[in-house]
Amino acid sequence: NDLGATLCGLHFIAEDIWEHSSTVLSVGQIVELLIDECCATINEEDNIYISNLFHYAIDTETTTQWTFGNDQNFAPSWSKDGNQLLFLSTRETKTQAFILEKTGGEARKLTDSETGVSDVLLSPCGNTLFFTASTLDEGATKKETPKHDFALVVTEIVYKADGAGFLNTDMHKQVFSKNLKTDTVTQLTFAKTDHSLSDISPDGTTILYNRQLIPHDFNCFDVATFELTLATLEAV
Repeated sequence: NDLGATLCGLHFIAEDIWEHSSTVLSVGQIVELLIDECCATINEEDNIYISNLFHYAIDTETTTQWTFGNDQNFAPSWSKDGNQLLFLSTRETKTQAFILEKTGGEARKLTDSETGVSDVLLSPCGNTLFFTASTLDEGATKKETPKHDFALVVTEIVYKADGAGFLNTDMHKQVFSKNLKTDTVTQLTFAKTDHSLSDISPDGTTILYNRQLIPHDFNCFDVATFELTLATLEAV
């Protein structure tokens, strides 16, 4: 804003936003002194945000751009062995998960969700992908999204900044797993509320996720036995 710019001894005008770029996320791999950065810019002609991934080698102080185009490539995370980079991309109609080999080559698509995916986690062994995606609740039938010509009255709601607009009450974000060797996808959660992934245990046997209830709760899910336990803040 003008006040912030003035306090810094600078002056910006609205058009300067087209020249602005920012590093929105950095993830490091200390073992080999590598940093992967997600850098965002704004395309003036199309009025869209663009974000691409850049690779920085600390020892040689060299930067290499890993993704290109006018899409949003974001949420990068290294595999446990440091040989692959998992990230999300809008290069298709819906956001999907992709993975890049550190040695180079084209990014490989890992998901093909009709509604798009988010909150991706890769198991330590690299054979299983966990992600969230919106899906119909059990017993619900797919129907055309109604056009609302009235005000939606909300008395209690969990804050969400995903631009979803009017929510389809018969669809919620659920947790899924995908065996990357067999391409088998399994739905792990079914509660009629949105879920978000938080973390995975070092041995890959348990995932931690949040159910967006009021108040929120955290749950530990055993991916082998499907056993669910409520996690306390102390345990987390």
